[in-house]
Amino acid sequence: MQVLGNLRRTLRYIIYNGIATSSMTTMTSSAIVVAYALLLGADPMHIGLIGNVDYICFFSYFIASFLINKGFSARSISVNFSFVARFFYLIIALLALFNGGSWVVLCLLLCLFMSNFIGSIAGGVFYPWMKSLLPESIFAPFFAERLRWTMIASVIVYLFTAGFFYVFDHYIVEYKIYAYSIIFLLAFIAGLYSVYTFTKIPNIQLPCTENSSFWHKISIISRKKSVILMSCFLGLINFSVCFITPFITVYILSVLKFSMPTVIILTILSNIAYIVSTKWIGRKVKQFGYYPTIIVGIGGCILSLICLTYCLYFEQTFAVIVLLVAAHILQGLSKFILDLGANNVQLIFVPEKDSSVYIAVINFIRALFATIAGVSSGYILASLQSVYNDVNTAWQIFWIIGMICFISVLISAVPIRRYIK
Repeated sequence: MQVLGNLRRTLRYIIYNGIATSSMTTMTSSAIVVAYALLLGADPMHIGLIGNVDYICFFSYFIASFLINKGFSARSISVNFSFVARFFYLIIALLALFNGGSWVVLCLLLCLFMSNFIGSIAGGVFYPWMKSLLPESIFAPFFAERLRWTMIASVIVYLFTAGFFYVFDHYIVEYKIYAYSIIFLLAFIAGLYSVYTFTKIPNIQLPCTENSSFWHKISIISRKKSVILMSCFLGLINFSVCFITPFITVYILSVLKFSMPTVIILTILSNIAYIVSTKWIGRKVKQFGYYPTIIVGIGGCILSLICLTYCLYFEQTFAVIVLLVAAHILQGLSKFILDLGANNVQLIFVPEKDSSVYIAVINFIRALFATIAGVSSGYILASLQSVYNDVNTAWQIFWIIGMICFISVLISAVPIRRYIK
């Protein structure tokens, strides 16, 4: 009975951690950071990197795995590195005071990178920690429930943020950039609470293979065909998502000429779709398997890009809003499906022993794909805008390239199907 009570308490704090972390990441989400970067003078190359910096920082999973293999406990790694990572949000909040120099955008990019890189070391421990701490039978339903609560928190925070930006947009426009400073300060506070919740989760030593060095394990695991195929498949998903996601905000703000509160309301709709899908999809994943689930998520992403493309063909505001609503609902559904599918694929795929090493190798490849996507998407969009005088043509081609990326994921799914249960 005591064991069951301890498990319930642990699950409760894992959900609290998800809510706090989600609140923090919502206030520092791609849409808000991209809008802040645009005010600071960022160009498409900067936007491509800034919007994908959280995926790019998966490289730090190697450090997490190395520390685990050196005998550091999961909780000490999570608490210490998360605590340091949060303080970069304070620096980002202060950048509004120095608006006007190109170095400010570079500083923003550096702070985002450092915050996400250091924070990802804690993130690299999270799933191996959960793999050893929780019964495998509850992975899918519990993490679906956790995702549901994190999305509810995101919606509430987004509503607050939308109202906050609305006040600055309509009543104190001259101080608009300082709204972002306040939001990042609040994100810092939420981040500190997320660190506190880590201290309440049981501290365990993650199981590792004995008599084998960390780099020897990396060498063995990275040569396994199944690991290579799985890593490249998840990497292609990252590439496709990272190629288009940061530029949706730029598209709505600069091409369609809608305001930041509108972007946030559309994001809320996306999150509501995410929440609504959690319980039903969470139950169906085990029934249908992860392969079909991920394929459905990819299909939703392609349909959302079609909706964004058709926005260019309508002059009526109502038609454009309907298409944007449809696109964001599809994005919300697809994001949940891909998040749940990719996370659970990793948890099921990797063995309990040396799980951190497996996850480090897989996420190194995912980070590599995300980095390439962040650089190439910004370069391609800037090139299209310089070649075509018609901005609509440039964006239409850009969205079509995004669709091709997702189609490549569908094609690559065939050879790795037997590795997804």
